[in-house]
Amino acid sequence: MLRLFSLHILFSILCFSTSSFSDTIKTQCALPLIKSLDAQYLFFGEDHRDLNPSDFFSETLPTLKLNGYEIFFLEFFDSADQPLIDQYVLRHDQEYNLLYSLFYDFGYNLEKYAIITNNLIKNNLNFLGIDRRKDIKTVFPDNAKLALRDLHMFTTAFYFIQKNPDKKIVFFNGSSHSTYNKNPEGPSFYELFKEHFKNSKTLSFKFDYFSNKSLSRQRLKLHSLHKELIDFKCKSGFFILTDRAINSDFDYYIFKDKERAFPSLPKHGSHAI
Repeated sequence: MLRLFSLHILFSILCFSTSSFSDTIKTQCALPLIKSLDAQYLFFGEDHRDLNPSDFFSETLPTLKLNGYEIFFLEFFDSADQPLIDQYVLRHDQEYNLLYSLFYDFGYNLEKYAIITNNLIKNNLNFLGIDRRKDIKTVFPDNAKLALRDLHMFTTAFYFIQKNPDKKIVFFNGSSHSTYNKNPEGPSFYELFKEHFKNSKTLSFKFDYFSNKSLSRQRLKLHSLHKELIDFKCKSGFFILTDRAINSDFDYYIFKDKERAFPSLPKHGSHAI
């Protein structure tokens, strides 16, 4: 109890803590870390059912902008729809139905993506579609379809970067596109990107959550960390876990404290693609 109390005081002052179950896992409040980022490319991976990314980006977009991240590539838009996306940006106060039509068959909480889109507009940030869902939806098996989408994401980003080599860019996709996957049909967008831009500094983040049910070994460790931090407070509500002990290819996990966790998740389909 004394140790936890001391940790509580230290965290309140420095907004930083070291986990007791592993000396290699550290947590800190999200905003201080975001303010110190210097990587040219940031990958944010999510579970599409997770509502936390809309809150996170609402709170951190001004800071990301101050750090020079003014280009956002978004999976929930198809790149072929960029003219319509640009039309929405110009007429967003009149074209709300257009926005939802652009979330072509995404099948998740569209209000979440509307919040992210409109906050990007509010902060005068540029965003582009990066996915390719419409013309490959029913033509190919799932693994082949995923590989084609990943290749399209990489190609879209590659040609943009060739024309804009100095831009700092944020990529926001499902987790399977944002790390190393095991798709037998082809590498992920992240794998292709890291291979071709190996000399550029890239950081990857994963939005995660806590659940009391069906905890895997990885989730159990995160849950244990969560119990230690339950009384710790960050102004934004978001903590970032620097992951070195858990098996993961992401550089960081982003999560909220228990009081602000998102609702129970429905059980259907694949949620990270």
